[in-house]
Amino acid sequence: MKGRNLSEGVPRSFTLNSNEILEALQEPLQGIVGAVSKRSNKHRPSWAPMSPSAASWLTGGGALLRDVDKLLMEETGLPV
Repeated sequence: MKGRNLSEGVPRSFTLNSNEILEALQEPLQGIVGAVSKRSNKHRPSWAPMSPSAASWLTGGGALLRDVDKLLMEETGLPV
């Protein structure tokens, strides 16, 4: 990563590993999973007539996260 140290105003670079990134994303991802779960549980009866092949679509920047679709499928039981 490269950026500017805000307190000193100078350029700085550092290395992040995948575990550090995953740790930083845990809270936002759990918020997304929670919102999807809450919404799907609220509207699940109205989804009954839908075909089994119907799935949810991910959009926006969060949809670009690798395996976020798998996470949502595992946590909610919904096809994504």
